[in-house]
This record gives sequence, structure tokens and C-alpha cells, in this order.
Amino acid sequence: RFNFDDGKPGQNFDTFVKALLTVFQILTGEDWNMIMYDGIRSQGGVNNGGFVYYTLLNVFLAIAVDNLANAQELTAAEEEEQRLADEVNHFFVHHR
Repeated sequence: RFNFDDGKPGQNFDTFVKALLTVFQILTGEDWNMIMYDGIRSQGGVNNGGFVYYTLLNVFLAIAVDNLANAQELTAAEEEEQRLADEVNHFFVHHR
């Protein structure tokens, strides 16, 4: 529980609804670092590995999604190049 001397922060995991809102805030990236610092303070620094894991997972997923998007763009460009080559080939074969 996030019970600190200066009060409970608005973002916490004490109830299901608050947990959903907090996770949504983390996933959107809006002030997620304050939630991280509150989580570290509430657990005495024990869960630092979880935040490191979460951050690294996001980095790796971003790289994977970016590479997939680039691969799709390259595939579309290669298909267009092949289509143009086929048209040129067809033109020269049939217009001799």
C-alpha cells in the first residue's frame, strides 16, 4: 500500500479501479516516473527490478514493432519495383 507520511498519492493499486487507472496512466506514459518513485518508496526499493524489466521490455517491443513496420514498407517497395519491372519487360517483349 502507498501509505506515506505526506498522504496517499492519487495513483495507487489499493483498489481494482485505482489499479486500472494507474496502469492506464503508466501505459500512456503520462507521469509514469512519479508512480515508479512512489512504488519504490512504498516497497523500500525491493521492486526496482520490476521497473527495470518493464522499461527494458518497452524498449525491446518498440524496436520489434519498428522493425516490423520497416519490413512491411520494404516489402511494399519491392512489390512496386517488381511490378514496374514486369511492365517494362512486357512493353519491350510485345512492342518489338
